[in-house]
Amino acid sequence: MWRMEAGMSTEFYEAMKNKSDEEYRELLYRTILEDVIDGVKMPRFPSVEIQAQFVGTSGPATLQGEAWTFYQLVKGYVSIYSEPIGADTTILDFGCNWGRTARLFFKDTNTHNVYGLDVDYDVIQECKNTLPYGTFEVCSSAPPSTFEDNFFNVIYAYSFFAHFKDDTALKWMEEFSRILKPGGLLIATTNGERFLNHCKELQERAKHQPLDHYSSILMHSFDPLDESIRRYRNGEFLYAPIGGGGVRHSSYYGASVIPKEFIENEFGQYLKLKHFSVDNGLVHSVFVMQK
Repeated sequence: MWRMEAGMSTEFYEAMKNKSDEEYRELLYRTILEDVIDGVKMPRFPSVEIQAQFVGTSGPATLQGEAWTFYQLVKGYVSIYSEPIGADTTILDFGCNWGRTARLFFKDTNTHNVYGLDVDYDVIQECKNTLPYGTFEVCSSAPPSTFEDNFFNVIYAYSFFAHFKDDTALKWMEEFSRILKPGGLLIATTNGERFLNHCKELQERAKHQPLDHYSSILMHSFDPLDESIRRYRNGEFLYAPIGGGGVRHSSYYGASVIPKEFIENEFGQYLKLKHFSVDNGLVHSVFVMQK
């Protein structure tokens, strides 16, 4: 596993820890053009093309909206259900992509405590090329990971449970239980009934205007939609194997819609559900589980 030097990690953390979240985010905006700020080596952005390919935007916009809201939610839930994030908190960004969210946590803990996993070799290379801090590694679509038992205080997974099929998701839940410390938290997002209603809206929109390729595939993925909504309300895990391009094969990657009951009963074999919310400022549902 590629790792950075702890000395650089401590230097960055000491330089940033007393800044407010908003002040730190403003510094990250400057890293579009500046590699070093006030004598401190900063995280950099990947190319505009890479940013837009995965999150639909580039530059400062990538650290606003959903990314910023989720970052704030993670910190808030950790403070409620555990100890606030500090210098020694170990954090895993599962499905880290090019490190959009991971870099936000570089001011909250010594950065050698921030880790990222993703199935995509190319985005992990982007992390290694642009982030002088943190530890990033390619993982397979199924566990195990390379981490020791009881390693992390916090694991967060933005959108992972919105895409992986039920057996894959359950395997990773078991793995998260293994690598979380006792009392450690998993904070994750998934699709809910709002997503199924979005598919309905796409079907209506398609009657009047052409849709992009992904929307055209998605709109019929859960047909008949009324039946899918009934199943969701009945506590069933719904999955459409639409794939995601590249290494994200349809055998395990698509669109997932997971109700609270499934999380509580099935994921609950491995971790205890502490919180589930729909109205949270995100398009996804959020759930918090604890070891």
